[in-house]
Amino acid sequence: MKKALLIFLLALFNIHNGYSQDSGNYFIGASRLIGESKYEDAIATCTHIINTDPNFVLLNQVYGMRGNCKRMLNDCKGALVDQDIAVRISPRNATNYYNRALVNLCLDRKVAAKKDFNTAGDLGLKKAFEMIVKYCQ
Repeated sequence: MKKALLIFLLALFNIHNGYSQDSGNYFIGASRLIGESKYEDAIATCTHIINTDPNFVLLNQVYGMRGNCKRMLNDCKGALVDQDIAVRISPRNATNYYNRALVNLCLDRKVAAKKDFNTAGDLGLKKAFEMIVKYCQ
C-alpha cells in the first residue's frame, strides 16, 4: 500500500510540476534494487537521477537512498557525503538525520550520531531516542 501511494504521488508530482517521468521511474527502480540488496546497481541508478535531474522533487530521498546503499557496502565516508547533502536539501526531515546518525555510528562517531539521533527524535522520529540509549552511551 505504501509503495502504491508513493508511485501515485510521484506520478502526480511529475505531471503537475513537469518533472521528467524518467526520474520517477528511476526512483522506483532504485527502490526495487535496494529491496533486492543490489546496492551497487541502486547507487548507479541514484547517481543517474542526481546527474540528469538536479531539480527532482525527491532529490533529498535519492541522496539518502544512495547514502544508505554506500553504508551497506561499508563505504561510510561516501555515505556521509550523501547524507550531509540530504540534510542540507531538507533540514526538517527527521529521516535524513536518522540516516546520517547511522553513518556516524559506522564511522565510530558516537557524539555526532547522538546529536543526529536527537534531532531526528525532536523532529518526530521517536525511535531515534531509543537508538541513543542503545548505541550512544
